[in-house]
Amino acid sequence: MKDLDEIRRALKIDKMDYFGGSYGTRLGLAYLVTYPEHVDRMILDANLAPNNNSTEYFTGIAPAIETTLQHFIDQCAESGNKCALYRGSKKETQSAFEN
Repeated sequence: MKDLDEIRRALKIDKMDYFGGSYGTRLGLAYLVTYPEHVDRMILDANLAPNNNSTEYFTGIAPAIETTLQHFIDQCAESGNKCALYRGSKKETQSAFEN
């Protein structure tokens, strides 16, 4: 959590938007509990049970994560400067996320 907050500080972001999938859901919740004043919006998707196997993941969960991510990118692009990843267009916003 401290590493994530250091990244936020290095990027000079007061409140961040967070998308967490799989293990990132645990990290996101822990961050939210510890630093609620630094979170604007948060999406948590596809938390995995310890006994999930890779076949179930790639055929069921991964496509759902991708769909949710695309919704996040759409909303980020639509919200303009309210989203820390916004770069002027949906394509540029997606590229910022990927980088």
